[in-house]
Amino acid sequence: MSAQVQQLHKTVGRNDPCPCGSGKKYKKCCLPRHEEEEQLRRKLAEPEILSDKYFTVKEYISESGFPVVNLDYFLLELLNIIGSIIHKLGKPNPEQVKELLKKLLSQGRNFFAGCQKCTVGCLKEPMKRASLQSLKDKGLRLEEFPKVLQKPVIINLFYFEFVNSIMVALAKELESLLPEAEAKDIVSTVSASIFDFVTENCWGNCNNRCIKEYGKNAYCSFCSFGEDKLPCPKAGEISYNEICATEADMIH
Repeated sequence: MSAQVQQLHKTVGRNDPCPCGSGKKYKKCCLPRHEEEEQLRRKLAEPEILSDKYFTVKEYISESGFPVVNLDYFLLELLNIIGSIIHKLGKPNPEQVKELLKKLLSQGRNFFAGCQKCTVGCLKEPMKRASLQSLKDKGLRLEEFPKVLQKPVIINLFYFEFVNSIMVALAKELESLLPEAEAKDIVSTVSASIFDFVTENCWGNCNNRCIKEYGKNAYCSFCSFGEDKLPCPKAGEISYNEICATEADMIH
């Protein structure tokens, strides 16, 4: 909700003429929509412990199989961010959202596969200096993003290109389910939330570990992320061979 709309609640009375110029009272015209927008803004601002609430660890592994590596862990977190936002917005329905997230999983993994073959080497040397001019040429207003995302390093090139690929896929799926304007609003909200996550968590908390160590086995991270723990190979509940890991990969 914009600051302008918030200000209306302070300056326009319920029985005053609506600022939109319809001639109706504010309460009979735009007030209900403005109140709905404010409620949604508050919902989106509420902190939430995602865990694997919207796309579970077991669902991810069922779709992707083993091994699961740090890049998969990064994608799993993004899928839950997307699921959380769409859930708060209340549409499309849960079954449609689940299928949508599965398609985004596939898109993300395909992007990762392409990155590993790419000659630029974003994943091999993520902190190497690189120009972000190609992003600006595509219309990205880089100055609107946090300073850490403006750093001319390959890892930021990866973040922008990867998130863009997910957003394109998300927009395509949403536009088949919702009016175009609603789909665009959701994509815009999701994109902003993901870049907030990358800024605060990837750059701020873990020093981009998922990307720097993209191929490292993440079975233990997946286990810690989910509410239901995965079978532990150390306890003999599953074999190392089944999960494509070694004893050295287990971090707890």
